[in-house]
Amino acid sequence: RSTAVCAISIFDGFADWKVKARVYDRAGQCAGEGQAEVADETLWSVMKGPHPFRQRGAARIEISIPAVLPWTPEEPALYTVTFALV
Repeated sequence: RSTAVCAISIFDGFADWKVKARVYDRAGQCAGEGQAEVADETLWSVMKGPHPFRQRGAARIEISIPAVLPWTPEEPALYTVTFALV
């Protein structure tokens, strides 16, 4: 499971928006997608950090990619991620 964090600038009306993310493999096929609401304030845990922090105007999107290819220098498995406000 992969997590994408998308921070946006807040202004009036963003409470009604969602962020949609799509992950594409190197063949251009959709490997996974997810959607989340834009939060006025979200509590995040920092990787390996003991203290969470708060982020305004963020959407945290978790995407399951069933067959993730590992990245190696010999065969770099590159993915493209697109974000859209919906």
